[in-house]
Amino acid sequence: MTNTTDIHILKDLLSAGTNGLTWRELQVNIKKHHGTISGSLSNLHKAGDVYHLKARRGNCHIYVHQKHIYRFEDDKVVWEPRITYSQRALKRIIEAYESGEDLDGPIREAKSLLQNLKNYKYSVDKPVDNYYK
Repeated sequence: MTNTTDIHILKDLLSAGTNGLTWRELQVNIKKHHGTISGSLSNLHKAGDVYHLKARRGNCHIYVHQKHIYRFEDDKVVWEPRITYSQRALKRIIEAYESGEDLDGPIREAKSLLQNLKNYKYSVDKPVDNYYK
């Protein structure tokens, strides 16, 4: 981790303890745009450094440092980052490639999925299935 935003987020979340912080609360100290903070939180979640709770505060996810997460019951925590439609499509193509499968089918499926999402004005980054799965 070389990103100073990540370092600030981890420091602030560690200090916040089990109260955690939302991106809006983090923004007060970090003074960065929502996209920067949200992107860092997503990357830190993928790395297992932070987790977010199913509960919200001010309509925002509450993020907690991994050192404090053990204090929560399993069903209160989102353990795995969400998988978007575009991530699922890419994963399917990579799996097909690694298994030696013909890529035409998975690529055609991905193109069709992404085109349908565009047609219906959905974001390609809309989460799939149950967000809290």
